[in-house]
Amino acid sequence: MNRPASEGLMRMPPVPSPAPSRKPRGTSSSESNPSLALDYSSEPCRKSYPLIVRKDAPYNAEPPLEALVKSVQTPTPHLFVRQHGPVPDLHPDDHTIVFQGLGIKHGHVKLSVSDIKNTFEKVETTAVLMCAGNRRDGLQAVKPVQGVIWGPGTVGNCRWTGARLCQVLEYCGLPTNPLNRSRALHCAFNSVECCEEDANYGSSIPLDKAMDPLGDVLLAYELNGEPLCRDHGAPVRLVVPGFIGARWVKYLAQVTIQTNESDAFYQQEDYKLLPALVDSHLSAEEWWSKLPAIQEINVQSVICYPKSGQVLPLGPVTIKGYALTGGGRSIERVDVSIDCGETWDVAKLNNSPCKNLEEGGQGPCWGWSFFEYTVDSLPDGCEIVCRAFDTSQNTQPDRPLWNYRGVMNNALFRVKDVIQREDGKV
Repeated sequence: MNRPASEGLMRMPPVPSPAPSRKPRGTSSSESNPSLALDYSSEPCRKSYPLIVRKDAPYNAEPPLEALVKSVQTPTPHLFVRQHGPVPDLHPDDHTIVFQGLGIKHGHVKLSVSDIKNTFEKVETTAVLMCAGNRRDGLQAVKPVQGVIWGPGTVGNCRWTGARLCQVLEYCGLPTNPLNRSRALHCAFNSVECCEEDANYGSSIPLDKAMDPLGDVLLAYELNGEPLCRDHGAPVRLVVPGFIGARWVKYLAQVTIQTNESDAFYQQEDYKLLPALVDSHLSAEEWWSKLPAIQEINVQSVICYPKSGQVLPLGPVTIKGYALTGGGRSIERVDVSIDCGETWDVAKLNNSPCKNLEEGGQGPCWGWSFFEYTVDSLPDGCEIVCRAFDTSQNTQPDRPLWNYRGVMNNALFRVKDVIQREDGKV
C-alpha cells in the first residue's frame, strides 16, 4: 500500500464526537426544536427514478416487484432509496474520513477520498442490500406499526467497489490477528447526514466483522461500476454484506474503535425486534436498552410475479421471485405451493455465485437467488406461497411475527386471488 499524500499532515490528537441530539420518536426536527428544522431544498433530481415513492421528505422509494427479477444484478435506477434526512452534497475532492479510538496509531488518522482510492487495493463484491423494514406492509396488515410502510421492494443485489475496511484499519494500526485484540470491541460509524431522530446518522458493527477478510466489509465508492450517486451515499459509504441496511452507513465521516456499541439513535432506539406486547412509543421505552441491535439479515423469499389480484391469460404460468439470507450462507432450496400451502414442490433456483477463496474452496455468499416455478395453469382464485431454506436449514415462519417497529418480516410470502382468462382480462 502507498502512503497517503496527506498522511504526514493530518494526524492529530483525538477529538470527542459531538453528543447526538435526540428527538422524541415520532416527532420531526421542527417539532422538537424549531432551530433544527431540516432543509430539503437541495435534494437530487429524481424525475427519472422508476420507483414507488413511500415518503417525500425524507425521500423513501422502492421499485415495483416485477422490476427486481429482470436482472440478477439490480440496476442502480431500480435500487430502493432509504433516507433519514436531507441528502448531503459532498465533493470527493474535499471530503475526508476520520479514523480514531482504541488501537488507532497516534489516536487519530484522517484519510481523504483520494487516499482511500489510491492507497488501498480496489476490490469488488456482489452483495444484497436490504432494509430491515422490507415487507413492513405485511405487519401493518396485522396491526398498526411505526415507520415507512414499505412493500417487498426495499432490497437489491448490487456490485460494490471500494477498499477493504480491514486493510484500512490495519493501516491505521489495528492488529489483523484477532488474538491480539479484544473480541468485545465495536466499530462505530458516523455520517454527515442530518436526520429526523438524531443529529447525524450513526451505527456500529462488531469489530470482528469489520476486521474479517472474509466479511467483505468495504468503504465503497462505486456502485455497479459507476461512482456512487448522492442518494446512495456518495462519496463513500459502508458496505456490510449479510447485515441489514441500517448498518451500511452512507456519507461516511468518522470511524471509531470503541468498547461499546454506537450510542446513536439508530443503534440504541431503533432497528431492534421489540416483543409483541410493545404497541406504543411509551411501552417501547423500557425495552430499547434490554434488546440487542439487529445485525444479520434473516432468510427471506418473495414472489415478484404474478402479483395478488392479477388477471393472466390462459396457459402456462412461470412464478418468479427472489430469495436471500444472511451470515454468508446461500439459499439451498425454495418451495412453491399453488394451493394455499397444502402441497409443495421445489422451484428452479438460480443462485448468485459464492466467493472463491484464493487458497481454493468456496467462501461466503452475499448475493441473492432467483427462483422460478412453471405450472400448466393456476386454480382460479388460488393462493400462491413460497418458502426458502438456506444452507443452515433456516426457513420462514408461517405467519407474520408482528412487532411495533415493523422490522424483519420474513413470513411465508402469499400471492392471492390470481385468475386466468382467455384474453387476460376480467
